Amino acid sequence: ILERSRKIINTNRQILIDWLAQEPLVDCVVPEAGTIAFLKYHLSIKSRELCAKLQQDTGVFFVPGACFDQEYHLRFGFTQDEKVIKEGLITFSKWLRQFDHQSIDIQL
Repeated sequence: ILERSRKIINTNRQILIDWLAQEPLVDCVVPEAGTIAFLKYHLSIKSRELCAKLQQDTGVFFVPGACFDQEYHLRFGFTQDEKVIKEGLITFSKWLRQFDHQSIDIQL
C-alpha cells in the first residue's frame, strides 16, 4: 500500500512540476514530501471567488488558500488519479486565459 501511494504522489508531483514550468500565472515551491502544496496564482481575484468561479465554469475544484490564511493561493492535493490531475490542470490553464494582462498582479 505504501509503495502504491508513494508512486501516485511522485507521479502527480512530477505532473505538477511540468505544468508549473509552462504556466506563467501560477508558481509553487513543490514540497519533496507530503501530499499537498499551495499554488500561488498571480491574479487580483481573491481565492474564494476564484475557486467558486473556476468550479462553476469548469468543474475543477481547489480549496481556497483563504481557508488556511494563505490568500492568493490554492490548495493542491497529490493523491487524485493522475488522469484527473492532468485534465484538471489543463482545464485550469485554459480557464486562466480569460484574464487579460491588465488583471495580472505579479508580485513574486
